[in-house]
Amino acid sequence: MNVAKIHVRFGVGVGILAFALTGCKSGPELHVSVAAPAVLPVGWSTAQTSDGSVSVGVPGGWRVGVDTGANSLADMTSDLGSPNNGTQGGDNSAFGQEMQKMAADMDAKNKQEEADGLAALTKKGVVLNVINGSKPIPGEKRTRFYVKVKHQGGSLSRDDAINIEREHYAFKPKMFEVTLPIGKAVKCIADNEMRDGGSLHQISYVIVDGGDIYSLRFVTEEGVETINSIADQVANSLRIKPTK
Repeated sequence: MNVAKIHVRFGVGVGILAFALTGCKSGPELHVSVAAPAVLPVGWSTAQTSDGSVSVGVPGGWRVGVDTGANSLADMTSDLGSPNNGTQGGDNSAFGQEMQKMAADMDAKNKQEEADGLAALTKKGVVLNVINGSKPIPGEKRTRFYVKVKHQGGSLSRDDAINIEREHYAFKPKMFEVTLPIGKAVKCIADNEMRDGGSLHQISYVIVDGGDIYSLRFVTEEGVETINSIADQVANSLRIKPTK
């Protein structure tokens, strides 16, 4: 069997990740392991799919959802209804109520757009999508991480998963093997310059379960520390219900 080797440098050492050509499978069928529920840092929560088959830790300040481009209206609604903002009595009170209704309508529309966005992602195999609560600067996409499932069928090797995950990257990422509570995975890292002069930072963890490939991906156009600071902890909180 022909085997290619990628030499990747991380920290002060050099790791070697060997992988076979696509379609060349060997060894026993791979499956994730059952692990105890993740112990999360203070302020974190757990997000899971509706069927409970996939769950992951969510850092404080992050939430399940999509970026609809609409501003949060919670503070606006609260302020308009505050008894200390001069909106009691007469025309001001009526104006305040009208503004609250407008804010509530916009908030409802935003929630519907978000639900539609999540449904669209599900059709693409993204079973969980988590966004950073801080607003990106104009022109940047919001920082997020997500779990995507690709149903390939058959019995996949880790080598197959590597080759498929590489298609997600515009340029070859650095790759090395890591061990998560649910089993061995491949970690991919890429820092690329974009045409507008900005930077795109990506980290992904890829794991195989039978004929399925699970990819936990982090993407940011902010400083790389935005995802570096949480990626390993989130990856170690990932739980997947094995098919066997």
